[in-house]
Amino acid sequence: MLRKLSEGAILILPISPILSFLLSLKNLRNKLNGCVFILFYALFGFAHSFSDPRADCYRKMVAFKSFAHSTTISDIWKEFISGNTFDCFEGILFVVCSSFTENIKIVFFIVGLIGAFFAYLLFVRILKYFNIYYGDKYTYIVTIMFVLLLHPIAMGGIRAFIAMTVFSYYTFLFLIEKKNSALIGILSTSLIHFSFILNIIVVIAARLLITRKYINLLWWMAIGACVSSVFITPDFLGGIIAKINIGDFNQAMGNRASSYAAEDTTVAFEESLTFQLQRIGNYFVRGFYIIFLIYLKKNKQKFTVLSNDATLYAYMLFFLTFSYLMTSFSVVGSRYLLLGYLFTYFFLINLYINYSDLYYIKKFIASIPLAYGVNFAWLVMNAWFVLDHRFFYLPAPFLLL
Repeated sequence: MLRKLSEGAILILPISPILSFLLSLKNLRNKLNGCVFILFYALFGFAHSFSDPRADCYRKMVAFKSFAHSTTISDIWKEFISGNTFDCFEGILFVVCSSFTENIKIVFFIVGLIGAFFAYLLFVRILKYFNIYYGDKYTYIVTIMFVLLLHPIAMGGIRAFIAMTVFSYYTFLFLIEKKNSALIGILSTSLIHFSFILNIIVVIAARLLITRKYINLLWWMAIGACVSSVFITPDFLGGIIAKINIGDFNQAMGNRASSYAAEDTTVAFEESLTFQLQRIGNYFVRGFYIIFLIYLKKNKQKFTVLSNDATLYAYMLFFLTFSYLMTSFSVVGSRYLLLGYLFTYFFLINLYINYSDLYYIKKFIASIPLAYGVNFAWLVMNAWFVLDHRFFYLPAPFLLL
């Protein structure tokens, strides 16, 4: 029954975008379901209300309204090269969009299309690589977690949302499928959001340095980072960043990095509701990772996959170490969880496909939504604040009224 509903997800899209989207995730290898996936993100973008001045999308609305229509792509590039802007994607997007619309909803519709396109490409590559056709309960759960990692709520900031979807897709090609040409796509994300420069360096380092022979050391590093990240304060990492003179390369980047490292920013960050919720949520997630990693180490003799595909395991451990060491850095630390979580889901899918008969692998997958429960509730709360509420319960055409 559910399989039939999934195949007809596109027919449900006008009636209930959310239900249609959830059904499409059961089989993204179906191209019509892929259309549902992409259109859902686009509709999500269009459904932004732009009424909450605290939201990122509100700032983008103000920026787009004040954007000079006489600005050209050449002007944007010159500003970037001269060090007056951090990156250039958003400016180029505004130049293109302002040439045919003044409606910020259309801009976010396009942002949703772009981000969803790369997220969809990633998910299809995952399904093909791990030879998954129709998702059962466990592959569906992991698919949901991939979606929550690249969630459309992040599109309010435009740059970070596009960067993380593009980066995730090309990182999969570069590290998992070993396609060297994907490095161009990875490098391009620094033009979309400058903070991805660090992610780029780490991914290249992983490709060049990380091998299966370091698994034992990487395991201890991942456990250590996961535990110690509880005690690492934003001002500690801020002090390190402050000593790196990024302004020599790009003055705008240097100023932004300095603001992240500033003591006032740290204080304001720690007092915010967002930080408090993320801190609570991350305690549960850390607990999940510690238990999962201990289980893998104690039962490694059961997993020939750790010898047959040990590099994927090594990547996961390396990126978890990086992610948790960075997670406490000011207001942007949580962005660096992307790589750790991304490769955990890759590895879980790999384990499940190869060892679906093992009881505890299924239990770990089934427990992921519980571990991420607080973070998921935070995403839902944010969606409620930034979207036109009609998106949740009325047919899609009502959004146009």
